[in-house]
Amino acid sequence: MKQPARPRPYRCWGYPITPALYLLVCVPFLIYVVLGEPKATLSGLLLVLTGIPFFWFWRRKPAQ
Repeated sequence: MKQPARPRPYRCWGYPITPALYLLVCVPFLIYVVLGEPKATLSGLLLVLTGIPFFWFWRRKPAQ
């Protein structure tokens, strides 16, 4: 059940600086990996993307 107006007891420390720092570290790493091994990166990306239809399928099923 979704309740968007409900108060949230947990807040992320350092938001929005923490996610920005994460991106500053990860984006250059991703660029380095793609430029260094483009075929391996593409095959890994395709492998991960094949899981998306399964995720959608199991997410649609009602909880029992």
